[in-house]
Amino acid sequence: MSFSYAQEKTITGNVTDQNGLPLPGVSVLVVGTTTGTQSDFDGNYTINAKVGQVLRYSYIGQKTTQRTVGTSSTINLQMEEDAEALEEVVVTAYGTQKKESLTGSIAEIKSEEIAKVASGNAVTGLTGKVSGVQIFSNSGQPGTAPTVRFRGIGSLNGSSAPLYVVDGVPYNESITSLNPNDIESISFLKDAAAAALYGNRGANGVIIVTTKKGKAGKVSVNLDVRTSFTSRAVKDYDVMDGAGEYLEAYHKMLKSNDIVENGTDEATAGLNASANLFDGAQGLVYNPFGGDRTTVIDPTTGKLRSGNQLWTSDWEDELFNNGSGIQSLYASIAGGTEKAKYFFSVGNEDNTGYNINTGFKRLTLNMNVNSQVSDNIKLGMSANYANREQTGTLTNNITGNFAWVRNIAPIYPVFAVDHATGQTVLDDKGNPLWDWADVTSPNATAGRPFNGFSNPHALQTLNVNKSVRDNLTSRAFAEIKFLKDFTFTYNFGLDLAFYNTTNYTNKIVGSASPADVNGRLSEQFGRGTTYTNQQLLGWKKTIGEDHNLDILLGH
Repeated sequence: MSFSYAQEKTITGNVTDQNGLPLPGVSVLVVGTTTGTQSDFDGNYTINAKVGQVLRYSYIGQKTTQRTVGTSSTINLQMEEDAEALEEVVVTAYGTQKKESLTGSIAEIKSEEIAKVASGNAVTGLTGKVSGVQIFSNSGQPGTAPTVRFRGIGSLNGSSAPLYVVDGVPYNESITSLNPNDIESISFLKDAAAAALYGNRGANGVIIVTTKKGKAGKVSVNLDVRTSFTSRAVKDYDVMDGAGEYLEAYHKMLKSNDIVENGTDEATAGLNASANLFDGAQGLVYNPFGGDRTTVIDPTTGKLRSGNQLWTSDWEDELFNNGSGIQSLYASIAGGTEKAKYFFSVGNEDNTGYNINTGFKRLTLNMNVNSQVSDNIKLGMSANYANREQTGTLTNNITGNFAWVRNIAPIYPVFAVDHATGQTVLDDKGNPLWDWADVTSPNATAGRPFNGFSNPHALQTLNVNKSVRDNLTSRAFAEIKFLKDFTFTYNFGLDLAFYNTTNYTNKIVGSASPADVNGRLSEQFGRGTTYTNQQLLGWKKTIGEDHNLDILLGH
């Protein structure tokens, strides 16, 4: 009988065009993963993949090609020109261009690709899909905007965040305010040539978002209902989750330390370890098996003696929500004629966090209307309203849920218990009391020695960290063509933001208990307004069949 395992290996290769010339900047992606890279100036690339996985090669103006990883560690590729792709129009700074005329580094993601991702915002779902752009989340908090970096960190002291531009106007709000279903395309302007028109605001790269518009023809009605579930991406380490197993290991540690540090013989060290298991200088205090505290572990064998366990603890089950996920509902209607087009949509999202009592809710309303008033005049306007509610917790690194679950011994309960009977202790209203320093459990010799000042389940349940934001984004434009080759465009943008943030630290468990300040509360209210005026004068001239001049003057 033989077994084989797909082990990851390093794949190297060279990518050339149809003429055999090296292609720099080719995106190489392991299909079905977020692992990707791009070819260097000489067309060389290196990537890690397993046998049987598929590599996808893509480049502007070339046909996307796939190769399956086999036994060879070298995959060279000669790409083929894609004439149709070169005719595609790409959204660029203050306008559009055909791919064949692009000189800067621009990557565009269409709505079809965005729709495949079950994510609360469009950018997070594009992780690994855009070469030279790093997209990652700083936390698992639902509703948090992702961090985006173009070719690394652009500044040591200042911000390295890119500039967002929505429908031609710089956007100062969070990208999470936009419903991914309302987005037609996202363009990433990655180099200086592509982002130059935005000046120093585009120094860290530019992300141009174009929302959906109505199209001439039959009325189009769309209904999108989605449900997704969240779970840990990487399984945690194997840990001791049984009280007996943990006590045996702790006894062994005390015994070994006594032998090494004090030169005690093995038999005496075993007796000392049993005697000090709960009540010594490094004693665990909590005895979930009851009875004689000095004989729970046999000093000779180091094994747990028979006895009924009075209580159990499962912090992971209490702190994490296995039913977390995203439920979303989206509906839109679009249509129009050659003279007038319209688009309306409404969306609702409810994202339940993996940590208990965390989440994100969003309601969006969107509309836009475009009118071809005459052969030379075009008008349009759009409005988008978003209500976002984000809930989290006021915890710190010491009581971070993942670290807590990994470090706390399985003998310490979430709620206080009677150490003689194992029954949960209730307050005068019949609610269970959390186990922590200010609660002395009946028949306990002392409080919990491990981080007794806190209880993350209590903090998750009682503390409040809530942010509510209302955003109204409106755009209007007028486009006038005159003197055959000239086009004047006026863009106006208005962004209104209203926000309310509430932070409450409870008075029952933690640093704001009655012994300290008896609770702590802060609230913030704010309003922000951003106006944008743009005047663009463009001149396009075609000379012969192969030469084009495109000059833009903007203010």
